[in-house]
Amino acid sequence: MFKKQLKEERGNFMKSLKTKILALLLSMMMVFGIAGPVFAGNLKSNSKVTQSVTSEELNKNILNIAKACKAAASNPKPSTYFGDWSIFAVNRGGDLTSSIPGLNSWNELYKQNVIKNISTLKTSTDYARTIIGLASIGVDTTKPIAGVNLFEQMLKDKDDFKGTYASIPISVLNAVNVSNYDLSNSTYVSSIDILIDDILSYLDKDGKFSYEYDGVTYIDYDSTAQAIQVLYKYKDKENVKEFIDKGLQILKEEQAKSQNGDVNYSACTTSQVIVALCTAGVDIETYKNSDGKTLYDGLMSYYDSKTHMFKGWDGNVDGMSTDQALYALIAYSKNINIYDLSGITFKPFDSVTLSLNTSSINIAQVGNTYQLKVSVTPSNAVTTYKSSNTKIATVDSRGKIIAKGVGSTTITVNSVYGNKVSKSVKVNVKLGKLGTVKAAGGHKYAKISYSKVSGATKYVIYKYNGKSYAKYATTTKTSFTDKKVTSGKNYYYKVRAYNGGYYSGYSKAVKAAVKVGIPTKVKAKAGKKKVTVTFKKAKYAKKYEIYKKSGKKYKKIATVKKNKYVDKKVKKNKKYYYRVRAVKDSSNKSNFAKTVKSNKVK
Repeated sequence: MFKKQLKEERGNFMKSLKTKILALLLSMMMVFGIAGPVFAGNLKSNSKVTQSVTSEELNKNILNIAKACKAAASNPKPSTYFGDWSIFAVNRGGDLTSSIPGLNSWNELYKQNVIKNISTLKTSTDYARTIIGLASIGVDTTKPIAGVNLFEQMLKDKDDFKGTYASIPISVLNAVNVSNYDLSNSTYVSSIDILIDDILSYLDKDGKFSYEYDGVTYIDYDSTAQAIQVLYKYKDKENVKEFIDKGLQILKEEQAKSQNGDVNYSACTTSQVIVALCTAGVDIETYKNSDGKTLYDGLMSYYDSKTHMFKGWDGNVDGMSTDQALYALIAYSKNINIYDLSGITFKPFDSVTLSLNTSSINIAQVGNTYQLKVSVTPSNAVTTYKSSNTKIATVDSRGKIIAKGVGSTTITVNSVYGNKVSKSVKVNVKLGKLGTVKAAGGHKYAKISYSKVSGATKYVIYKYNGKSYAKYATTTKTSFTDKKVTSGKNYYYKVRAYNGGYYSGYSKAVKAAVKVGIPTKVKAKAGKKKVTVTFKKAKYAKKYEIYKKSGKKYKKIATVKKNKYVDKKVKKNKKYYYRVRAVKDSSNKSNFAKTVKSNKVK
């Protein structure tokens, strides 16, 4: 894991190089996805480990750490941090951690997050890590998950197993071991021996895992411990046994030189050494430094009792150190190979079935909603919704469809668990119905008005031509004025809304009565004891109203059918004012003609 074996005193090293080392580690982790631990085979340790700490204290610590780990990974996803390793660590506690509230629902959330985020897995170590996490909660990872064969995806990058980092083939072999995957089924890697050879190919000429830093070669204690975990299952192979014997001796010598009983000044490395010894059946109490401090002492020197988490290289608590320390302590407490999952009953993800309540939906207008009813088995399958055109309609995570525009779109529903099933529904969003349409006639015009229709971009006006309603005008406004009219006539209209080739239904027909024409050539001629009012008739008028000014106001003095009226209620030597308007019916009267003034009555 590219950690420098320190030759000088620890304090000086941490001050001068920890920033540089941390940057290098983070860079390698991000690029190659190897930040997390790797996992070993299915052998159970038979050693009788002596413990320098009481079981009560150890198990109390394990429960507190597991709770902190679960809390930090509250939304566990397939990832190095607060994801697969947290799931593995907490669940491997068995009876020590099974009392944690919400553990089952936490595991189910992780399974659903794996399905949702399965496309984020890119590298072999990504797939290996997630295989281990799922296997720890009883998922048969040899079967497709969300339609994806995790093993084939992991193994197809076999060219990266050599020449990059030992962590890659170590991770891959661990995943194969834990799930008992039959490599004879694989298209890419046909045997365990290939992976073993890939791992051992990283040993230097002295038979050690090593790396170079600033021109100096250092022993890679992490890879040494992790390779022991993975390869112990195959210890009967001569080259494997030779490596394990040498590797255990290397780790023991390094721990003996430490100040606190740790290895490589790291909670992570110390955890991996504890796990390696438990896997190989070695009593970890036999690993002590000159002051008698054990690996347990060394690991707990990184423990923060306030947070119940472990500190990393920067002195701050972190998830990776906590995950690894947790399952190392569980292995230590239970005296087991932490990666022996033989006691777990593996079950594949169920096959998902999906049905919808309809295959097509008509939504009356923009702004309306529709709740799609979906039936999915199993109920915890991950179901997603997607609209092919969100300008027409959107859909939320619960299947609620909201009409956004006029037209058609397809809502696709995907449910994934062991397999993936898709169903689709066509959504047609129509223009809403027009509300009440009103029409009124003015002098030489007809006006039609209506309320705005949600989603409409235009309104089409249809005018009756004596035989049928024909398209007459288009407007973006909610009213239209027709000036091509004749005074006194009635006109009939219909309206409908429009958007991109889609029309609403026709409105009911409305009548606009254009005001009758104004009488013209009005005259008032005074004679002996009378005033004669004459005018030219208006077309379509049936009668006329005569108004006379009496005092300050005009009052109606007569209604006539002819274009003449004789006013005899007059006085000698007095002038009078008159005005006239045409009447078709009680609702259709013209404006008044121009006021006229008589000469003096004789």
